[in-house]
Amino acid sequence: MIAQAGLKTCTSREEIVELLANAKLVAYTGEGTSGKTFLAVAEQLGLPPQFFARTTPMPAGQPVKAVAASEFRDTVKLGAVYD
Repeated sequence: MIAQAGLKTCTSREEIVELLANAKLVAYTGEGTSGKTFLAVAEQLGLPPQFFARTTPMPAGQPVKAVAASEFRDTVKLGAVYD
């Protein structure tokens, strides 16, 4: 998994956990498979309960629209890279 925040690219598990654990707010698609997968991965990463208290489920497509509308100033793009 790769996480990009501004110009920094996090490639290690530790860097990604630190990035997510320190996030003030995490918006994700709450509907469908992607939201369930995101939450499952967050649990597998061992993120603390405080992290989950700062997550906000949104309708499909809404997190991208919110970022595009500048509703969130600091954003992180998560993606997976497969070899």
